[in-house]
Amino acid sequence: MTLAPDYAVRELEQLRLTLREDLRFSLRSESGSICYVAEDPVAGAFYRLGNAEYEFVSELDGEADLATVLRRTSSRLGEDAFTLEEATAICQWLLETGLATTADSRTAEMLSDRAQRLRQQSLRRKVHPLFLRFPLVNPDGWVRRLAPLAGVALSWPAGLVWLLVVGAGGLAVVDEWATFRHELMRVWVPNRWLWLAGAWAFLRLVHESAHGAVCRYFGGHVPEGGMFMILGMPIPYVDVTSSWRFGSKYHRIAVSAAGMYAEVFVAALAALLWSASDAATTRSLAQYVIVSAGFTTIVFNLNVLMRFDGYYMLVDWMELPNLYSRGTHYLGYLYRRFYLGLPVKSPLASDQHANFIRIYAVAALGWRIAVMFGLMTAAVLIFGELGWLLVVATVLMWLVVPGYKAVRGALFGDARQPGTPGRFLAMTSLVVALLMLAAWAIPSPWGQVLPAVVDYADLRRVRNESPGFIRSVEVTTGQQVKAGEVLVQLENPELTSELANLRLVRQQIATHQLRDLNQREMAVHQARDNELEVVDHQIALLATRTEALTLLSPIDGRIVATEIESLIGRYVEAGTELLIVADERNKELVLATERVESTELQGITETRTTIRGGGQLRTSAPVFEPRATRTLPHPAFAADAGGTLAVRPVESSSNSADVSHELAAPAFRGRIPLSNSQAEGLLAGQRASVRLIGRDQTLGDWLRRILAKSAANWRAVSRHVPPTE
Repeated sequence: MTLAPDYAVRELEQLRLTLREDLRFSLRSESGSICYVAEDPVAGAFYRLGNAEYEFVSELDGEADLATVLRRTSSRLGEDAFTLEEATAICQWLLETGLATTADSRTAEMLSDRAQRLRQQSLRRKVHPLFLRFPLVNPDGWVRRLAPLAGVALSWPAGLVWLLVVGAGGLAVVDEWATFRHELMRVWVPNRWLWLAGAWAFLRLVHESAHGAVCRYFGGHVPEGGMFMILGMPIPYVDVTSSWRFGSKYHRIAVSAAGMYAEVFVAALAALLWSASDAATTRSLAQYVIVSAGFTTIVFNLNVLMRFDGYYMLVDWMELPNLYSRGTHYLGYLYRRFYLGLPVKSPLASDQHANFIRIYAVAALGWRIAVMFGLMTAAVLIFGELGWLLVVATVLMWLVVPGYKAVRGALFGDARQPGTPGRFLAMTSLVVALLMLAAWAIPSPWGQVLPAVVDYADLRRVRNESPGFIRSVEVTTGQQVKAGEVLVQLENPELTSELANLRLVRQQIATHQLRDLNQREMAVHQARDNELEVVDHQIALLATRTEALTLLSPIDGRIVATEIESLIGRYVEAGTELLIVADERNKELVLATERVESTELQGITETRTTIRGGGQLRTSAPVFEPRATRTLPHPAFAADAGGTLAVRPVESSSNSADVSHELAAPAFRGRIPLSNSQAEGLLAGQRASVRLIGRDQTLGDWLRRILAKSAANWRAVSRHVPPTE
């Protein structure tokens, strides 16, 4: 089969290469071996070259052809000398990166073509559906002024202060962990997200300024600063790639760690402020800083699977340059060797870190997929229809275009590999068959997820049976009470007076009856008995109504949801709800869903409940009511309260004065009882998610639900209705 080589391959076969004169090379020792760092001042890029590669490229003077260069270097390199195939690959890389030129590549046409390719590559890096990069300023002057401060921060006394402050801040949070965890629930309230975003932006500014200051302190320069936009969230960045020229790996590690060093210090100061302050606003602001610093440090900065601070610290510490790209090349080798069946050589055949790179390559690929899937899901939930457009654009750039090139190369071949259509089609058919088998045969470890809210299972509403004026309230909201304890004392002068009058009437009747008995007027005495029976019945009724003026707790529990203190001295009609007493040990999870498929609820083997702001629980399977209703199961489910169910206002009536909203669409209400130990650690109103896992639910069922939910969300967004969860 005849391959279709590109112009770079033809040049390598026919022309001589000239290394660019403006390139800067610096010598470096890594892992006991010599390497060189090449700096391209035009593109602002850096490249690492081994000693053998440097010996080879330094001979490219434009006069010697490729064969002559190989002969010159083979005597000096010995066993490390390159083969013709390896030298061709190096030359092609030099041409593609623009580090070397040929007589033809220096012509206007070739230079124009290369410039266009560089612009396209730059555009792809800066303009991404989910990641947008905007260079804004040259911060070199700003970080130059901060460089002396960076020198102080890197001294051993400052390091000791850092350890003491961070340790004290950590202990402050640990000592009051229960309080910190309880107050942390307020951080996620939607109307406070602006404060959280502000804390995030402030910490990112501190983070990037620290990177730039330390880089400048060690002699680097910071030519660019700007903003990344990830799903509309602005994230500052600075360009510190000049740190690559530093000869000491510890200096490079210091530049990578500087952002986290400063960010954690600020978070520790915020923790001390949170512990010392009694002001609610100050404590909340401090928590925003702590949460923002912890999230960015753990998820991004320390994560070695993404090319952020932790990654560069790792590669410098282990002296493993280009770890990410080496892992990517290894994955490409696996594809060509085992999927396409090509006789290619492993790029890690003689690498002493081969096993580590293999593990890293697979882990980084999995993390990359998870991050992209999470960002695309977030884009749909945040931006609705626009989010779907972003998802389509991302899929085109990340899957469709590369996939098309891969399929075309596998079927028809390209400059790097011959086509293997038979092997490709056979392997693709096998993979599709295995995926279908897995989808409909392997049980799903995820199951169906339903929103839930913690609520009291035994909720007693205390109402007054007799009308009267509220004279005193003996309890306060949140107070623990015993069954039979006095809660509220009412008074009704008319009722008390009427009871006293009736007792006086009874006394008079009893006196007259005694007189009739002494006078032996038996008929009259018998009539007095009937009168006493009627009066005693009236007295009993009034006594019961009078005793009802003292409201007692029906159960052992806690006073919740009451504003009765504001009613003292006011008159209340009979049947008015005055207090609510709840049993803290008797709680349940209330669930709501707009559809319940009986097949999905059959054979449930496991129920995993995740409490927002808490941990996970193992609970029993839910029990749903047989009919859907528009009654809101719990206020926390309402979309305007941060829930997932759309509601609409309803006109209140005299019979339902407290009802102001109902569900826009009928929903089924379910419940899951909680044990006493589980209930005591939860607060009523906490949101949760319940994952139902059944023995008959497969990966295919899970995928079908995801697709159905996505379609429903698309229709909901189109109708401007809050999406389902």
